[in-house]
Amino acid sequence: MTVLLLLGSLNSLCCQTLAHLLSHVFSSSGLAPTLPDGPDGIKASAGLGNGDVPEEKISPTRARNMKDFENQITELKKENFNLKLRIYFLEERMQQEFDGPTEHVYKTNIELKVEVESLKRELHEREQLLIKASKAVESLAEGGGSEIQRVKEDARKKVQQVEDLLTKKICLLEGDVKAAQAELEKAFAGTEREKALRLSLESQLSEMKKMHEGNLEMAVVLEEKDRLIEELRLSLKSKEALIQCLKEEKSQMASPDENVSSRELQRLSAAQKEEKERESEVRQQCLKEGWWCVQYLLCGQ
Repeated sequence: MTVLLLLGSLNSLCCQTLAHLLSHVFSSSGLAPTLPDGPDGIKASAGLGNGDVPEEKISPTRARNMKDFENQITELKKENFNLKLRIYFLEERMQQEFDGPTEHVYKTNIELKVEVESLKRELHEREQLLIKASKAVESLAEGGGSEIQRVKEDARKKVQQVEDLLTKKICLLEGDVKAAQAELEKAFAGTEREKALRLSLESQLSEMKKMHEGNLEMAVVLEEKDRLIEELRLSLKSKEALIQCLKEEKSQMASPDENVSSRELQRLSAAQKEEKERESEVRQQCLKEGWWCVQYLLCGQ
């Protein structure tokens, strides 16, 4: 940008100087040169002007691109060509118009030649600056492209690194989810087993409670039977004692009422027999009930 601004200022200064000299020469001679068109069909004006590049193309406040640089270089080349043509035709006109050798004309001619040489030197310098500017623009364009490529490559690498990191994290999270799912299924299966075991234990406990209640009832019945058997045994012993006593009395007695005692003895014997039968019946019933209790306990186990 600085190079282009410098070229623009040199171009303006050169054109102003040349215009001043030409106006001075032609004002004294009354001639107005007519120049041919430039290489691109641009008409070279006699007033020469300042030949500056349009303001909107060299404004430093606007962002420039490659097209702006190319347009400005093209404009500067056209200006250089126009200046060369103008110098050439000025020299030719001066040789044609000034035939009389006067001191003033020679002096002016010498001054003009000096100015022309100066302008040629400046033009050469400007051409060199244009070449350098063109190379600088090309270098900037190439450097910008490589820099953009490098930035893109760095961005691509960073994106790839982030994608790889996210992929690894996703794999780890998927593994954790699978492990957690397996643990959950295992815990659920354990819960189901514990639930089934609890139901089985509750069922067994209920059965044991029922068996315990049945055992208590059976114990009460057996206790009642034992008490009845004990009463019958005591009654039988008393009857046996009574019979024994009556037998002893019978043996000691020999009296006319022997028949009465015999009848009494028969009655007591019948009662004793009845008691024995009753006791035997109770025992049989107790045995049957005891066997049923044992069977019930075995089936419960």
